[in-house]
Amino acid sequence: MDTLRIVPIGTVVNDKQYQMDSLGKRLRTERERLGLNQDALGVAPKTQRFYENGERSPDATYLEAFARLGADVGYILTGVRSTCVLAPDEAALLDNYRNSTPDNQAVLRKVGAALEKQVDDDGEMCA
Repeated sequence: MDTLRIVPIGTVVNDKQYQMDSLGKRLRTERERLGLNQDALGVAPKTQRFYENGERSPDATYLEAFARLGADVGYILTGVRSTCVLAPDEAALLDNYRNSTPDNQAVLRKVGAALEKQVDDDGEMCA
């Protein structure tokens, strides 16, 4: 017998259906956050709709591919945002830093510190 769960808004639903609905909504949220359309994820649009409507669950291969596009798979699965998920441009900067020589890493840290000092309290660059 399926267990029943009271969700935050007070509605009693089948637990499995609640999890799939929530997962589908989080899939859609991540896709939209990344600016992707349903065709960009490597599955048929009908399959993507099934995932996002909570009618089917994606497999690990799909989630791995989605993660390579910048999706926060931890959030998709649990509803908790990862604090270490980087946007693609941020990941590229970090990769460049990690693949630089120690001397160049020191230069990059100095440049970052100098840029930080140029930003005023409103987040605008100072002249």
